[in-house]
Amino acid sequence: MNELSESLEHLYACHDRWIGRVNRDKSVEDPPDEWVWNQCESCRYWIPLTGKFRTDWGGCSNRESAFDGVLRFAHDGCDKFEEKATDSE
Repeated sequence: MNELSESLEHLYACHDRWIGRVNRDKSVEDPPDEWVWNQCESCRYWIPLTGKFRTDWGGCSNRESAFDGVLRFAHDGCDKFEEKATDSE
């Protein structure tokens, strides 16, 4: 693992730069219900980063999404969301 992936200072600096690129405006007064459940981190195409980044940032690997190959915030989302399979499936 790279030392920067374990640095909280580096995580916060990246987060501050990247958060402006989210797809969903969380300041919307009455957001659609699916925004609560259909978040990137719950999508089957979510690939988390490592180190300190792993809980909040990852990549999209859904070729149908406009965000394919792009780093995404875990609580963001898009209209191509597909729920992860459960362990029992």
